[in-house]
Formats: sequence, structure tokens, C-alpha cells
Amino acid sequence: AESSDVDSVWGAPEIAASLRKAIDARGPLSGVVYASETRLLSDESPYHPEEGRDYGEALWLLQAIVREQLMPAFGIWFVTRSAEQAGTLSEEVSVEGRALGALRRTAAVEFHELRTHAVDLDMSGTPDDLLRILGGTSEPEIAWRKGTAWKPRLVERPAVQRNSAERQNIEIRPSGSGVIDDLISSPIA
Repeated sequence: AESSDVDSVWGAPEIAASLRKAIDARGPLSGVVYASETRLLSDESPYHPEEGRDYGEALWLLQAIVREQLMPAFGIWFVTRSAEQAGTLSEEVSVEGRALGALRRTAAVEFHELRTHAVDLDMSGTPDDLLRILGGTSEPEIAWRKGTAWKPRLVERPAVQRNSAERQNIEIRPSGSGVIDDLISSPIA
């Protein structure tokens, strides 16, 4: 469904009907892209969680896809703007984008077969940038910053090595008070 078709009375059943109509007209879904609005924490308007329509609509979309047992060949892509901190830290953070990121991560764990992905564009990201990302990666999460794709990765670091003189076995014993802060530790001889 296009965003202009969706109004406040829509929910999962209406989205499911719209998906069935699209499948009847065009054939099986090859992929689904959900693009959210951008509302930044720095905006002057006060944030009201009950107005987080994007989150509700994205949840309804996921519910409809699961109920209809649709498996888009290229997965489901959630597109946000300025939801993630990557590269240079920014004060411009999208409230709805952060919530959508959490929803996507939950869906990735609970419904891994949907192959959910997240693309977070910075404010300068263009539709062409988005098309380049969608067509060129299977990464589950991409942050697009100033023309560069960032992927979340853990960095391997060696453990701190201690020489044998610094290592010692320690015994931990409960104190008479039974309070964890009062545990007693002493070297084992």
C-alpha cells in the first residue's frame, strides 16, 4: 500500500487485503520496502508516543505478511533516516526510526525466514542511494552516511595478558551480613 492510501483506520487486516490485491495484480512479492517518516529529537514539536504511527503501521505490515504467509524473495527492508549513530555522532536522531530498528531486530529473531533488513540514511541520502543499497547487498543492517555504507561489526581485540606473577586464584566467601557488597575475597594459598 502506498502511504497516501493508508489513513488512521488501517490495520493489519486492511494491509493484508492490500497485499493480496497487489499480488493478484503483479504476482508474488519479490521484496517489501517500508519507508518511515523522519521526526528528529531536535524538532521543536513535542514527542507523543501515541503519535508514533510509523511503528504501528510497520507492525501491522509484519503481522499481515506473517498471517498471509508471504515470503518475499529479497526480504523486508525498513528504511529510516538518522535513526542510528554511525560515523560522526549527530544530535539529529529519529524517534520513530529508533523504534522501527527495535521492531526489525525483534522480527529478525522471531521470524528469521522473513529476512528483515534495515537501511538508515542520513539526511543527505537520496532515492538513488537507497536503490544502490537495495540492489547491492544482503546485509541485515546498513547505515548510509555521506555516501559511505556502514555495517555494524564487533571489533576483535586481544585479551589483556597478565604474567604469571600477577595471576592468582581467589576465593570468594559470604560475609556474616549476607549482603553481596560485603563479600570477602582472599588469595588461595
